[in-house]
Formats: sequence, structure tokens, C-alpha cells
Amino acid sequence: MMSNSELDRLKSEENVAFNRKQEAYKRYQEAKKRTDAAYQEQQASWNKVTIARNEMNRAYDERQYTRRNNDNVWSEYKRIRDNNNSQITYLKVQADSLYSNMKNAFDRASDAYNYGNKADAKIYSNEGKDYQSQLKSVNAQIGRLGQEVKNARTHAEAYGGKTDSSSFTSAKNKFEDAKSAHKPIEAKFKSAKAERERLHSEFKALNEEYKRKASAFRSALENRKNEQRTRQRNDETLMEKADIPYAYRKECKVVKEADGTINFYFGGLMEKDGLWHGHISMDSSGKITYKRMPMEEHGKQNFTGEKDGWTDLYGGTIGDQPVLVKFGMGKNEGHTLIADNVGQTKKFFDKKYKDGHRNHNHYGPKREGPGYVEEDRGQYTGPGH
Repeated sequence: MMSNSELDRLKSEENVAFNRKQEAYKRYQEAKKRTDAAYQEQQASWNKVTIARNEMNRAYDERQYTRRNNDNVWSEYKRIRDNNNSQITYLKVQADSLYSNMKNAFDRASDAYNYGNKADAKIYSNEGKDYQSQLKSVNAQIGRLGQEVKNARTHAEAYGGKTDSSSFTSAKNKFEDAKSAHKPIEAKFKSAKAERERLHSEFKALNEEYKRKASAFRSALENRKNEQRTRQRNDETLMEKADIPYAYRKECKVVKEADGTINFYFGGLMEKDGLWHGHISMDSSGKITYKRMPMEEHGKQNFTGEKDGWTDLYGGTIGDQPVLVKFGMGKNEGHTLIADNVGQTKKFFDKKYKDGHRNHNHYGPKREGPGYVEEDRGQYTGPGH
């Protein structure tokens, strides 16, 4: 049967494993709290990054919108300028030709008039006026086209000025600052997460160890219970064979000796083998050699066989004197070994010294021959010593 010390060892190992597992779980929970706090901090930081990125994107879109609008305004100005300048160039050539023709006609009209040719002068004068009228019309077109170019430039300067990138630059700087601030916070979260995972693995390993230790203890305990149940069944069989009264069988102490003798103790005060207990002995062959019921006196009447030797060591009193006693059996019948009960043990009671001395007195017939021996070794001091 597994010893109590072995069960205690297994239970102690289980308790140590349980405590280690609990401590690891506590460390894991603390790391989990730190990780959760780091995660919340990381999320708050990331929200700042996201807000800064959105602001930067809005500033970029506004700058791009302004830039595209400016490009469109100036592109429209350039279109008007190039188109009008092309027409102006063409009209100026026309104007130069009309001016030349007009001047020529007026010169010819003047010459004809001076020569007295008033009819021709009239014709040339009308021709000059016609060219003059066409020249005014062309110059008016040139002026209108030139004004259109001026108006387009004024509009472009008013609505297509230089793009302002300061808002975008400011938003971009805020975004970069938020990203820089986020990096150590993210690193802190990753470190806390790694530590949490490490401690979780440690807890799982210690939990598995605890399960193994707990299983080993439960298995040993179950084996112990099975052994006890088997022993109880065997003891019940032996008690049945020894005819132990049913009233005492649940509270009977069964002691098996090395020589095969089985002693049954029952009915004692407070304990199974306490004061005034009953005692039945059965030898290896199943024969009852000693029988004393609870509250009965010790004496040779309790021996049922002729076995040579001595009974077990009994405690009792003579008068008020506590004593330890062994009674002779078989050839030793009538002989008594006795000593004061001062906390002695069976080993001390039977100890033999080199001079043959033992720690008890002898009273009764002499085994080697007829006669009576009273050997007072100073171990019994009660009445009749």
C-alpha cells in the first residue's frame, strides 16, 4: 500500500504546481491589463494620426482644387489672348493696307482738285472716305479684341492668383508629428502584447504541469482507496473468520504480525485499542489463540491454545500502580513478566543487555525445572514486588 508520506509528497507537489500556476495566471492577468491599456493608448494615438491625415488630405484637395481653378482661369486667359492676338495681327495688316489706300485716295483727290478736275477729286475723295470708314471699323475691332485680352488678364489675376500651400504644409506637418508620436506608443503596445503572450504560454505550461500533478495525486489517492477497500474486504473476511462481534466490526483494529499472527482490537475507550478494549488473536492457521471481550479482565483464561511463549504486552493497574504485563503461554503458563508503566515501549520492555538483564521483573514457575522464581530487577515497584 502506498505510504502516507508518498501521498503527502504527491499532494505537496500538486499544491506547489497549483500555486505556481495561480501566480503565473496572476502575472498573465496583470500583463493583459497592461496590454489592454497600451492598446487603448495606441488606438487613441492612431485616431489622432487618422484625424491629422484626413486634415492633410482635405488641405491637399483644397490646394489641388485651387491649383486646378487657377490653371483653368489662366488657361482661359491664354486662349483669349492667343486667339485675339492672332486676329489683331491679321486686322493690323488690314488696317495698314486700308490706311495706305485711304492716304493714296485722299492724295489723288487733292491733286485732282488742285488741277481743277473737281469731278475726279470728288471720286477720289469718296474713295478715301470709304477706306477711312473701313479703317475705323478695323481699328475698332482691334481695340475690342485688345480690351478683351486686358479684361481676361484682369479676371485671371483676380481669380487665378498664386496657389497658397501654407494650409497643406501646416496640415502635413501635424500629420508627420502625429505619426512620430504614434511610433513609440505602438512599440509599447507590441512589447506589452509580446509579454502577455509569453506569460500566457508560461501559464498554459504550468497549468498543464498542475493537471499532471493533480492527476498523479488523484490516481495515487484512488489507488490508496482501492487498496483500503481491498484491505477492508480482507479484514472483514478475517473478522468473519475470527468471529468478531458484528457490533465491533466497523470499529476494529486489525494488526498482522510477521509470523502470520493476526490481532484484533476493538471496543476500547475512545480508541479501538483504548482502555478496557477487547482482544482476539488468530494464528497463521486460522486458530484463535487468545480471546478477551471488552471490559473483561486479563488472565490465562483468555488463552485458548497451548502455544509456548508470551502474550502481547498489556497495560493495566495493580492498585493505583500503572503496569505493563506479559503472560506466559504453553510451557510458560503461570509465569508473568511485569514492569512499571512509565511510558515504556515494547522494545524497551524486552530489551536484553549483555549481562542477561532485561527491563522487567519475573514471577512464576521456572521453565528449566521445578520451583518458583521471583527475579526482582527493580522494574516493578507496585504491591507484592
